[in-house]
Amino acid sequence: DNYNLCECSECMKPLVLETGEQLENTDPAFRSTQFFMFLNPIAKMMKEKYGKSILTFAYFFTETPPKIKIEDNISISFCPIYKNSKFAVNTPENSLTFNRMDRWLHVTPNLTLREYYGLCKDFPRPIDVVAAADWRYALSRGINRTYSEMFADEDYQDGRASWDVNSMYFWILANLPWNPAVDVKKLRQTFLTRVYGKAADDVAEFYALIEKMWFKAGGESKWNDNPRSNWIGIVIKPGIVEQCRVALDRAATHVDKPNGKKMLERLRVVFDRNTQNVKPHSFEARSVRTVPEFDPEFKTGEWKQARPSDNFHIYPHGKQPERTVVRLLYDKKNFYIGIICNAPDLPKVTAMAPSGQPRDTWFSGEKIELFVTGPGDDGKDTIYQFVVTPNGNIFDSRGKDPAWNGEFDVKLHKEETLWSAFLIIPFKTLGYKDIPKMASLSFIRYVSQNNTRSTVGYWNDCSPHNAGSFTEIIMK
Repeated sequence: DNYNLCECSECMKPLVLETGEQLENTDPAFRSTQFFMFLNPIAKMMKEKYGKSILTFAYFFTETPPKIKIEDNISISFCPIYKNSKFAVNTPENSLTFNRMDRWLHVTPNLTLREYYGLCKDFPRPIDVVAAADWRYALSRGINRTYSEMFADEDYQDGRASWDVNSMYFWILANLPWNPAVDVKKLRQTFLTRVYGKAADDVAEFYALIEKMWFKAGGESKWNDNPRSNWIGIVIKPGIVEQCRVALDRAATHVDKPNGKKMLERLRVVFDRNTQNVKPHSFEARSVRTVPEFDPEFKTGEWKQARPSDNFHIYPHGKQPERTVVRLLYDKKNFYIGIICNAPDLPKVTAMAPSGQPRDTWFSGEKIELFVTGPGDDGKDTIYQFVVTPNGNIFDSRGKDPAWNGEFDVKLHKEETLWSAFLIIPFKTLGYKDIPKMASLSFIRYVSQNNTRSTVGYWNDCSPHNAGSFTEIIMK
């Protein structure tokens, strides 16, 4: 359920395939092939000795199909965790997921599509129409089994609140697999009429307002979307809060079913909690005249005027990971970003690639990830991504294209229990000709804890897929 794989020299040796071909560790299929070279003999023994089959996931590093055949008693549950839920799997927007699923269909006939639509947070995500399209396509390719990620109406993650705002979508997702060809809009109307009676049209209007903006907002939606980011980027910033509230107020005067009244009250509680007195995060960037020196503690020289922020939280529990502090300065040409990462387990972490790895290889374990908005080549806003590890490996992308290599500089300092990074990112790297009048950014901190587990801390409740959730930069 993660990428915490050993990256020691022994585990990163090239794999020798049956053809004699060597598969290098830079190949996208390396880890998947490594795993199924391990699993195949087990599956063969289980079939011969016990007549049993094995179910395993095409998930994280095995979402990419292996470059070997797999035993015919291995059943694969394909888990498209990187799929953009705003679009069906066979659309250009999901080409990466589509290509992986397509290659899996050439590897095995025993494929199950695991439902990853992610109604696990308290924001109404209208993914029922997309789910129907996905299941119709799966059936056309001979996939006739699915597995649901839905859970019971309980206090799991944001379970109860999620049901309060997504009950219609839960109900439709529970019905769709029986017949994905059914008209989703008719299913919605059936649910709303049964539950809300005369208020059905009013509640439908509430959902329609959010649905329209959810698709219009662009960006991506993943199974674990940050709900606060969605409320800010899709409801608050676009200015539809009052329209939604009016629809709910009108529904309250029309609802004529006892359970409908209860569900409407619970829906309203979640809506009010997420939209009343909720403002987008902002962060000050202080202007400097000279390039600040790299002070690993960021307390001397120009850094004295930089505002520190350590507002990193782990979801869904809201706890902080190991303390991480970020600071931001700028001059006429560059952003200067200072980051301190507490890491008491750093000396014990072996699942971390040594320095000198190829650029744009995704690394396990400790790292800091920065997202900044800026214009792309076409002038439209896009997301620039920069990743740095304590060992000095870097990854960058523009609009999710890792082939893009931007000009930026990194300085590092590492001690027994912490590490610091100083990033210098020119405005021109971000597509700006001058000091940006408006930009936003966000951070994600990955913490490896003695290789037993990894925690991820999101700064200011960001969602890396949704620029609308990023923290606005105030240039001082």
